[in-house]
Amino acid sequence: MPKHKRDGVDNLKPEWKRIMELQGKTLMGLLGKRFIIRKDQSENYLEIMCTEPFVQWRDNSDDHFHKNDNGFWRFEWSENKYGESILLLHEQVTPEPLNYQYVVDTDPPFISVLESSYSPTSILIKEVSGYGFVTEREEFLYAIQLETEKEYIYIDGSPGLMEMRISEKELNIYADHYYLMFSTKIK
Repeated sequence: MPKHKRDGVDNLKPEWKRIMELQGKTLMGLLGKRFIIRKDQSENYLEIMCTEPFVQWRDNSDDHFHKNDNGFWRFEWSENKYGESILLLHEQVTPEPLNYQYVVDTDPPFISVLESSYSPTSILIKEVSGYGFVTEREEFLYAIQLETEKEYIYIDGSPGLMEMRISEKELNIYADHYYLMFSTKIK
C-alpha cells in the first residue's frame, strides 16, 4: 500500500484536479509517435514506450452540456533541479503535435489520430491516481495510474522514452518509493 501524501483535493495543482475528472469518462486510446511494444512475461504486463504519450478520452454522459465532449492529455518528462524525473500533464483539445484529421461525416464527429495507438480492452475509467514526491515543500508528480474495468494503465515520467504499462492486475510498482499524491479512490 503506498504512503498517502494528503487526504483532500483542496490544495492540489490545477492540472492534478483536472486529470482526476477522467473518472467516469471513456478511454478512447493511448496514442503516440512510433510505439515500441514489448510483453513482460515475468510480470505479465504489456509495456509501450514512446517519447510523448497521449490519452484520448470522451464523455458519453447524458448531460446535454457535456455530451460527446472529448479531448487529450499529453504527458511529457522533465527533471527537477535535483535531477529527479517528473511527469508533466497537458490537457489539449487536439493531439498536436501528432498527425490527425477531423472526421465530420459521423455522429458524433471525432478526431482520428494517424499515429501509433493502443485500444484498451475495457474503456470506462473507474479510478485515477497520481504518484509522486515532495522536495523542499514542492510537490512533483512521477506517474499516473488509470484503472478501467479490466486493466490498469500506468504512465511514468522517464527520460528519453516514456513508459506506459498495461496490466490486468494492479501492480505495486510505486508504493515503496512514491507518495500517493491524489486519487479518486480517496473521498
